[in-house]
Amino acid sequence: NPNFPANLNAQITDGQLQVEGAVALAQYTPVEIAMNGAIRGFSGKLKDAEESLTAWETVRWDKLLIDMEQHTVDLTKIVIDGYSGRIHINKDGSINALNLWKQEVGAEVKEVREDLTQGKPWVVNVPLIRISDSEIDFKDESLPIQFGTVVGDLDGTIKDISTRPESIARVDIK
Repeated sequence: NPNFPANLNAQITDGQLQVEGAVALAQYTPVEIAMNGAIRGFSGKLKDAEESLTAWETVRWDKLLIDMEQHTVDLTKIVIDGYSGRIHINKDGSINALNLWKQEVGAEVKEVREDLTQGKPWVVNVPLIRISDSEIDFKDESLPIQFGTVVGDLDGTIKDISTRPESIARVDIK
């Protein structure tokens, strides 16, 4: 995909994006973005890897509201169904997901971060994340005796995620 950074070491192997919403403009500049959406049937993998790094049946979000002037992101709910992911610690201690980038992207990230942090800090609020029928494949090859397991049948909620310092998130995942 020509819109992804050249140093991204991953491929999207499947998926459908569905969004509906509105963008409010002031002098051709977005000031507010409101949308609902979903990504269905997604899978992605590291380049040259045989297995997917992450996949899911559905990730759906409801009532996403981004206020560019107030620097707020509010999201009523995220629903994650049928997620499967792999967290593998390699022999050298590196984590598979950290290999998404071919090289250090520090300068590019710093530039984006500086643009986003000018002025008032951003506040992000997600009152509810619902997870169902999901699993994590975990492996640690850096230990003297390698360890691996699949944590399956994950179901539950994460409530009240916020960047506000006084906020307390509640996790109930079984």
